[in-house]
Amino acid sequence: MKRKNIIITTATVIATIIAFWCAFYTEPLSEHQRKMNAGAFDTESYVKEQFQQQGDLMEKAMPLKDFLTLLEGKRSDIKIHGRVLGIGSNIFFVVKGEGTVVEKDDEHCIILSEGHRWSIPTQHIFGNLARDASGWFDIDASPTMADFNNISATVNKYLEENVLTDDIRNLKPQETVSFCAATEVLSDYADDKSDQALPSDPATLIPYQLEKR
Repeated sequence: MKRKNIIITTATVIATIIAFWCAFYTEPLSEHQRKMNAGAFDTESYVKEQFQQQGDLMEKAMPLKDFLTLLEGKRSDIKIHGRVLGIGSNIFFVVKGEGTVVEKDDEHCIILSEGHRWSIPTQHIFGNLARDASGWFDIDASPTMADFNNISATVNKYLEENVLTDDIRNLKPQETVSFCAATEVLSDYADDKSDQALPSDPATLIPYQLEKR
């Protein structure tokens, strides 16, 4: 009987402590704001606002020739000049240059620029590369991770509608284009763990600007 009373008393004390903790627990303001704003984040307006900086992005973009020189130099310098989002992240760059179309299909064109082949989408854009390379979008500015992921889809849609014009979709071999575009370098290459610098061959360029010359 005495043991039963001890168990009941202990359970009552624990329940009381939990009740008091719940009553007085204060949620961090930042987390509260994120929850309150979840689902109300206007991704489209946010993306359009950031694209007002497009001119600055093009001006500050690294010439493609300099980018290739960087890859051939001291690998530890790659992270200094590129954009890294976190541990293990690839290194993102915005590059600019000109190239000649050498191949074209319904979804991509292959250009030759600075002695290398590059693949540029001409119909649809997928993934996070355009979002992450731009440097415009801070994860802490998004109420939820879902909102941050939606930014990629909205950025890609903006580029499809405003950069992949009919002229671009109808490009033909031997035509020349100028571009300002996002690309990336594998983190293992920058850390001297691999000899493969770019994720694919030909490497992908996601265009912020793409014009026929």
